[in-house]
Amino acid sequence: NAIRYVRAVPVLADIDRETFNIDVRDLKRRVTRKTKAVIVPHMFGLPADIKEIVAFGVPVIEDCAQSLGSSYEGAPSGSFGAISVFSFYATKVICTGEGGMVAANNRQLLDRIRDLRDYDEKADDRLRYNYKLTDLQAALGLAQLRKLPTLIGRRRVIARQYDEFLRENLLPAPACPPDRDHIYYRYVIRTKQVAELLAAGGEAGIAYRRPVFKPLHHYLGITGYPQTEAAFIETVSLPIYPSLHDEEIKTILQHAQPFLMR
Repeated sequence: NAIRYVRAVPVLADIDRETFNIDVRDLKRRVTRKTKAVIVPHMFGLPADIKEIVAFGVPVIEDCAQSLGSSYEGAPSGSFGAISVFSFYATKVICTGEGGMVAANNRQLLDRIRDLRDYDEKADDRLRYNYKLTDLQAALGLAQLRKLPTLIGRRRVIARQYDEFLRENLLPAPACPPDRDHIYYRYVIRTKQVAELLAAGGEAGIAYRRPVFKPLHHYLGITGYPQTEAAFIETVSLPIYPSLHDEEIKTILQHAQPFLMR
């Protein structure tokens, strides 16, 4: 949507099979002299190969909606690009109901964003928006931000339990390169029996979900993204959130086990 707001043309890149992040090689072949910026989502809480992408020399917008608190080589996701955006929607790592945050090191850019987010009491008639958070939402966000290490810590504890279960069953755990800190916004596994697992979860009251509602290339009616297509067809996200109890984790794994890929 943001790309179309400014009447630009969206160009998609395929993903890496293991990390579900942008495939740098596929991205490189799609970047041209017409490319104005690259939007890099850090998918499911794992930072993308952001340094390699920044090295292309094209302005980078980091989409950190799912990666708040993660890091790449010790630096927080969101600190590499020209600008980074965060979401505080109800399902995100911290929540204010709606809204989000923009971060950048460029004062002029931030001043321009602050000007655009509110249309009232301005000196001119340039097009602006009503995108500001309420004070109540900001207070909620600040309170949760103080708890962020605890919230992420619990996600990682749950992820380790899932990892151990998969290893015991000779199954691969989600990839996490050693130079990155994953926050496990989602815990994504592969299975050839997605529909069956989702149905079993529905009967048991367990919220197994597809990691994304529908991939972007489906909306655009285009092809040429084999890894994205494969991930959509054969992945499921196991429930993972800080208030999940250990007994619930055992139940989640017990019901999922018959449907996992070998």
